Amino acid sequence: MVARRKDDFYQTPQFATMELLDRISVLGSRVLEPCAGDGAIANVLRPQARDVVTADLSHRRRADYHADARLPQLYEEVGRDHGRIGWIITNPPFSCAFDILREALQHAELGVALLLRLSFLEPTLDRGEWLAAHPPQRMIVTPRISFTGKGTDSVTTAWMIWPGTLVGAAGVPMLRTCPPIEVLAKARVPSEQATLVDVPV
Repeated sequence: MVARRKDDFYQTPQFATMELLDRISVLGSRVLEPCAGDGAIANVLRPQARDVVTADLSHRRRADYHADARLPQLYEEVGRDHGRIGWIITNPPFSCAFDILREALQHAELGVALLLRLSFLEPTLDRGEWLAAHPPQRMIVTPRISFTGKGTDSVTTAWMIWPGTLVGAAGVPMLRTCPPIEVLAKARVPSEQATLVDVPV
C-alpha cells in the first residue's frame, strides 16, 4: 500500500481548476477555499471571483484561517468577518471529504464544488443513503491527474458540484450551460468566448 502524504496534501494542477471555471461562474461572488494547502486552487480563482478566502487545518500552510473544515466554526467565522459565502471550492482530503461536504452545504449560497475520486459515489455505509438523497447536480470527470509530479494518480477524479442554499429556492443561476455529466477527453484551456453568468451575492 502506498503511504499517503503528510496532511493528505496533494496539490491541484492549474488545468483542473481552469476546467471548473470554464463551467461555473464565480463572478461577483465570495469564494471560500477551506483546504487551501499551498494556494493552487485559490490562485486560479482570484482573477475571477470578487473575493477568495482561504483556510487550512495546518498552521504550516499560509491561509487566512487555520481551522477544521469539518466543523461549523470555520464557516461561521468567515461569515462574520467577510459576509456571505457564495461558493465553496476545494480539493479536500478524501478521508474527511464527506464531513466537509455536508458542512459546506450549510454555508454556501451558490454552490459547493469538490474535486473527488469517482469512488466517492460508491454507496458506502456512511454516505450511501445521503448520496441517494443528495447526488451531485453536475460532474466534470477529468483525465487522470498527476498530484505528485511522478505520473498520474491511480484513480480518476471529478469535480462534483452541489447547489447552494440560494440556488434551488431563488432560481439563482449556478452553472453555465453544460451537461449533468461531462467527461473530458483531455485537459484543455478554458474558452475565452464562454458566456459568463453574473450572480448576485
